[in-house]
Amino acid sequence: MDYVKTGITLEQLKQISESLGKGPQHWIRTEEPDYKTHVKGKTLTEKELFDLMIRFPKLIQRPIVLWANRAVLARPLELLIDAITDAD
Repeated sequence: MDYVKTGITLEQLKQISESLGKGPQHWIRTEEPDYKTHVKGKTLTEKELFDLMIRFPKLIQRPIVLWANRAVLARPLELLIDAITDAD
């Protein structure tokens, strides 16, 4: 899914967060200008972070690979390889 072009829903973000086992603060892109404008230095709830990710999808770390109710942030690629290997 190319969520930067097509957008993403709150339900999808919650599913990704659950599958990753991490809140959005762990998979938000901190080098994006929108992060520096809307997030940096602020104390935000998960809901507020999700709302910002919906408004500014470039804030979402990528790639995130989803399979069989699991997810992995595949940056660097070795994290994906390790996750697939551990799934066996």
